[in-house]
Amino acid sequence: MAIDPASSGPPIALPFRTERLTIRPLTLIDVEAMHVVYSDPAVTRFIPGGVRDADGTRQRVIDLIAHHECYGVSKWAVTLNDSGV
Repeated sequence: MAIDPASSGPPIALPFRTERLTIRPLTLIDVEAMHVVYSDPAVTRFIPGGVRDADGTRQRVIDLIAHHECYGVSKWAVTLNDSGV
């Protein structure tokens, strides 16, 4: 199903900041934090592809970055402003 860009509203400027959070596209800096998620069996039982090793996580982040660059949307990093985590 094609999305009509004229009806999708204005683009969101990223990074998007609130008082507590920053929402931004993923970068390679996020590989380590994403690996914590992708290597946890309790979490990955809900994620297609299951548990990933470090190389698999890195490739997944690269794929998500490429998807964002191509389509303008993908998974984003959400961090706390006060800690950066």
